[in-house]
Amino acid sequence: VLFRSILNKLENVTVNEGEQAKFVVKFSGKPKPAVKWFKDDAEIPVDDSIEITETADDEICLTIKSCKSSENSGNYFAKVVNEFGEVVSNKATLTINSKQRFLFRF
Repeated sequence: VLFRSILNKLENVTVNEGEQAKFVVKFSGKPKPAVKWFKDDAEIPVDDSIEITETADDEICLTIKSCKSSENSGNYFAKVVNEFGEVVSNKATLTINSKQRFLFRF
């Protein structure tokens, strides 16, 4: 049987600026699909601040190492792709609490 599917719902994530954020997608497919991550409809390039790891045979984790509200806030989703097509996850929102909110004014 040839197929591809997403087995979980992405969860919204809220972190403080500078903290790490993680999204996990569980999937199945034959042949084994590739997983691509997107933020606001643009594919996410892997760089020093982003890590994409396979945590199990059917699980891929997107980690944003040190969140910056200006760069990383937004809607994230995953695409699971193999030669028979693709399936798209739900969108999950990353909310980053800016450090400036915690300043006290006298």
